[in-house]
Amino acid sequence: MRENTMTWLYKNKQILDEDIPEKALGFLYKITHPSSGRWYLGRKMLTKSKITQSKGIKKKSKVESDWKEYWSSSKEIQELVALEGTDKFTREILIFCDTKATMTLGEEYILHVSGSMFDEKCFNQNIRAKIYKSWFKKTPNFFNSLQELSL
Repeated sequence: MRENTMTWLYKNKQILDEDIPEKALGFLYKITHPSSGRWYLGRKMLTKSKITQSKGIKKKSKVESDWKEYWSSSKEIQELVALEGTDKFTREILIFCDTKATMTLGEEYILHVSGSMFDEKCFNQNIRAKIYKSWFKKTPNFFNSLQELSL
């Protein structure tokens, strides 16, 4: 894959590390291929777990994920990026999420309300998640934020 020359946008401007909310665990995003009008919706964690071992003791820590270079789990998008280059796409952060639960529900929600499964221009091929109400006790207003998104 070619080097990432296209950054993420957030609220119509290039995202900088200082623009990321302190409590953000990840985000929901949209990747668009303007020349074809095709698009993809997904979620991405900002960090990942790293396990190190020293003297027989395992330690788990958080390190930055590959989000800055990430081009979705879609093999089709990854192939197009490799073929055409990153400058032929736009990557937009739609909303930051504080929990894995809000990321899961948020992705599911935007896939449903966008009509992704019925739009031939959508790269997404499936919707699947198991979601529990109890996950949202700490983030009761998240659904209101989702409803404000313009997809």
